[in-house]
Amino acid sequence: MNTRRFATKNTTNTDKNGVLILLLCLTLALSITIAIFSINAKASTKLNKPLTKYYTSIEIESNDNLWDIETKYNNGSESKDSYIKNIKQLNNLNSDKIFNGHSLIVYYYE
Repeated sequence: MNTRRFATKNTTNTDKNGVLILLLCLTLALSITIAIFSINAKASTKLNKPLTKYYTSIEIESNDNLWDIETKYNNGSESKDSYIKNIKQLNNLNSDKIFNGHSLIVYYYE
């Protein structure tokens, strides 16, 4: 008779432990889901934000070339060739040659 009571108590404790583990798992799953949606919301806000075009004047330094300048200022909003072509037009350049100490107008997006 005492054995039955002990077995019943054990089963009740096991049931309580199972419910507790289930609640912990659900809480963890809910926390992870909230974190993922929060990260996705921040990322989509950045993606939907329109980029603004800014212009600046830079001084050409020794060993600078249009491709290095393109790499520094073009954030991928347009192709390399298009960016360099536009910089040449903006600065009235007929060739790819630029000279140390001269100024160049470039643009970038933020």
